[in-house]
Amino acid sequence: MVLLTEKKSGLYVGVNLEIQGKDIMLAPKTPINQIAEKGIELELPNNLYLGKAKEIVDGIAEEFGYKPADNKKISQTITGITVVDKLIAKVMDAELTISDLYIKVYPEPQDKNGKRLIDKGKGDGKFWRVDIDPITSNEKKEEVTVEADKVDKSKYMIGTDVLLVPPKATEYTLGLAATWSAKSAQEEEKLGSQFKVKGLYLMITNEDLNVIEARRLKQKSLAASAS
Repeated sequence: MVLLTEKKSGLYVGVNLEIQGKDIMLAPKTPINQIAEKGIELELPNNLYLGKAKEIVDGIAEEFGYKPADNKKISQTITGITVVDKLIAKVMDAELTISDLYIKVYPEPQDKNGKRLIDKGKGDGKFWRVDIDPITSNEKKEEVTVEADKVDKSKYMIGTDVLLVPPKATEYTLGLAATWSAKSAQEEEKLGSQFKVKGLYLMITNEDLNVIEARRLKQKSLAASAS
């Protein structure tokens, strides 16, 4: 007799953001019924081309009501310093692509009995412990101090009690690539420029670089197996 392993289905809900008319679909990695236990994890599945930097900068400036005195667009700003103006023009001519976007929001910490802990946001380890009155259903808050265990830093304690769910900061990574067209390089050559920048990559993250690299390798492997 062959025993079959039961596969459980899950409901996943992602987030669709819009930046300057571009849809950014963040794919969910955690089913809804596991969010309380594992938190929320979202990831950009593919590179997303945003457009030229000047179009994005001008669009954001207009959205916030910024209008230069000369009625020119912010991307056309001129300082009068040749080197600076060339640099600004170069940056504004870049084509931007989001190559990496990842967000992991961990579940709220809980004490040993599963009661919610809310960080007071002062960075001093002070939390509100939230209890629900069984009769009135009203919330009762008690201030407690959460500290890392002196021996095992992965454990967090209230006094001598180990937390059921430890506090963890939200993890994020944003990778942005800027490239310039062949036409832009040709224009630089005509001007006799010896400094030619063909592309730049900017990454903002609070994750370990080894974790990011492992996730990228997994994405490549999944893409290769799907093709």
